Amino acid sequence: MGVSGGGPYVAACTYKIPTRVIKAGIVVGLAPVNVKGNLEGMALQGRLGWANYHRFPVLRTLGTLGAAIQFKYFPALGQLITFPTKQDRLAFNEAVKNKAGEESGVKEAFRQGIKGPSEELRVYTDEWGFKLKDIKAKVYLWYGAKDKCAPLNMGKYYKSQIQNSKLFIDKDGGHLARYNFEEKILKALTN
Repeated sequence: MGVSGGGPYVAACTYKIPTRVIKAGIVVGLAPVNVKGNLEGMALQGRLGWANYHRFPVLRTLGTLGAAIQFKYFPALGQLITFPTKQDRLAFNEAVKNKAGEESGVKEAFRQGIKGPSEELRVYTDEWGFKLKDIKAKVYLWYGAKDKCAPLNMGKYYKSQIQNSKLFIDKDGGHLARYNFEEKILKALTN
């Protein structure tokens, strides 16, 4: 199972080791950003970044530096920019209150600097080296209809490309909709 930026890694593993991965979950996962329509529904800042990280590599460094500064020195601003929907801000605050790891996960991403997160932006925006249509395993997809980070179009794209996939949509969920799906996710992946 991969969440958000973990989606492409799940797709790659599911494609590359089909005899070992019999089912997988992509939860509000990033889909190929170079496919027309996949960025629609995303917040403007995200759309501009994802559309240009590959063309202008310096933007990857500037983007990750900006995010690191925001979350270290201006966490409230970072939360507003990263989670632009009301649903996500409420879910983030609830997750932090319940110690679900959202806040520490963001801090951990930048603990060793910005080189790793910047490199991930390159990996996400390069050609993935395989076609999603070649994935044979059962892939469950969970998305929030109001997600401005990995919009529902990305889930629909995965669904259109992966023959053996099933899409679940939280009609009121944002990027943190996974908290609404936790039991369903675990049941689907363990049964």
